Amino acid sequence: LCGSLVHCAQLEPDALASRYAVVPENAPRRPTDAQWNAKKPSESSVAAMAWWRDYEAQVNGRAVVSADEFSITQAQIAAIQAEPYLRGAFSNGDAEVSVFWVDKATGVYCKARPDFLQWVNRNEVRIVELKSTSDESPDGFSRALTGMGYHRARAHYIEGVQAATGAKVVEYLFAVVTSAPPVLAVPYWLHEEDAQQGADECAELRERFAWCLRE
Repeated sequence: LCGSLVHCAQLEPDALASRYAVVPENAPRRPTDAQWNAKKPSESSVAAMAWWRDYEAQVNGRAVVSADEFSITQAQIAAIQAEPYLRGAFSNGDAEVSVFWVDKATGVYCKARPDFLQWVNRNEVRIVELKSTSDESPDGFSRALTGMGYHRARAHYIEGVQAATGAKVVEYLFAVVTSAPPVLAVPYWLHEEDAQQGADECAELRERFAWCLRE
């Protein structure tokens, strides 16, 4: 939830209030399953359950986040704004853009949704991907990158944006921000050999997918 919340706050701030509801700091603790199912709950449990029933009715389907979670998100946005390169990278661009294309090598129909596109000029564009992590150190993010396959997503997004727009992707930036205090924001780029590995793996997976469709 923390990752989705900071994505919305940074990339689509106008949608934040319609997607998320922040629990007031003076709210009673949410009753446990045992308290909800108790045959004779205590008076305090009854009052807490009544409060939460009323609150959830007001929420009307929005995701509920605690005051602490929202405080972390605010700190994440502040950390991004405090880092000069990231602040510039998230200015004057398009957030959550969907792109669609057909892979020339396999004929596979592809789609992607980069976090943020910043146009350098009519023919050049920068892709910025926002990543929330527990460890922003080089080693920590390297492990997350490998485990989550961010190097493959990078190759996929670059190919898609270039195919769909005709512009050249001149930079692919990871905007990494921690999800717990102390909240820090760091820009990262992939080494060329790691970027090439991501492109090779992406091409192999598309070929395998195309084979699956044929067979």
